[in-house]
Amino acid sequence: MTEPIPVEEALTISQFQRALKQVVESADRVALDPIIAYRLESIGLVKLRGDRAIPSCELYRQYFGNFLAIA
Repeated sequence: MTEPIPVEEALTISQFQRALKQVVESADRVALDPIIAYRLESIGLVKLRGDRAIPSCELYRQYFGNFLAIA
């Protein structure tokens, strides 16, 4: 069983949505908060080069671009 995440380290869904929206709407790599960038990369949604992120594939850019536009 995993340890619960301390409240001060927990990230909200809206923080992930804002970060992912920035990434999918930009034509260039986007600088993100390191913790959010690491977590998005760890679940395969973005690729990182330093602190800059791009969607890990074009399908994610299209899907999340549409999904987050209505969210």
